[in-house]
Parts: sequence; structure tokens; C-alpha cells
Amino acid sequence: MNDGKTKKEKSDELDEALDETFPASDPPAPVIPPKSEEDDDDDDGE
Repeated sequence: MNDGKTKKEKSDELDEALDETFPASDPPAPVIPPKSEEDDDDDDGE
């Protein structure tokens, strides 16, 4: 299983791969606007 790379080289490659994929693997949360008082009137059960 020795592919000729040192632990440092392997670690550097993993760090680079993580840097390249991190934004796509952790998208930002969507912004949900707060409910207005008019929207709360829908909860009267009718």
C-alpha cells in the first residue's frame, strides 16, 4: 500500500481537496423572511 507519497504529501492533497469541495458541500442556509402580523390571521381555525 506504499504509493511513494509521504504523510505530508497525502495530508496536503487532502487539505487541497477539502478546500476545493467545502463550499459546495456546505451550502448556506436559506433566508426565511419573518411572518407579518397579517399572515398570523390565518391561524384562527376557519
